[in-house]
Amino acid sequence: MDRAQGYSIWIVPDSLPLTLSTRYIHKYAMKFHSPVFTPHLTLIGNINQNEERVISLTYRLAKQIKACKIRFYKVGHDDSFFTSLFLQARLTPRLKNMYNLSKQIFKLKNTLDYVPHLSLMYGKISLKSKIDIMSKLKVKPQDFDFYATELQVHKTNGRVKNWKKIASFTF
Repeated sequence: MDRAQGYSIWIVPDSLPLTLSTRYIHKYAMKFHSPVFTPHLTLIGNINQNEERVISLTYRLAKQIKACKIRFYKVGHDDSFFTSLFLQARLTPRLKNMYNLSKQIFKLKNTLDYVPHLSLMYGKISLKSKIDIMSKLKVKPQDFDFYATELQVHKTNGRVKNWKKIASFTF
């Protein structure tokens, strides 16, 4: 599936990790004709509530959380369109608390395990291509580590090219 629904709350990397991840996203998008997107770590997604409420609740969330270090430890891949190739982040106590608080504030009943990650490529790409990319990656996952200080609200209805940032809050 190459479409998403509702709204998503993202943690976006700062300066150098943002530049580095953007470079790889663009590189793979050109090579594999996959979508270009803003580098991010999704805190929660598929929020089907009205826009004003989503913005208000995100503001409330930002006031209750503390900045934290996002640390990546491995490159992974999956068959899902949105996790085709990604960097997996450590689920630190502070990040887990941020996730649990967001579920509570938004009254989400998601029972899936939270796997924090930063995607480097979306799309349906062959396993061989993913393994080839992973073997040629010239940076370590730790090179993408960043200090999280901002939540962004994105309207993520439909295809990636139609996604739009609608608000951001520092914490």
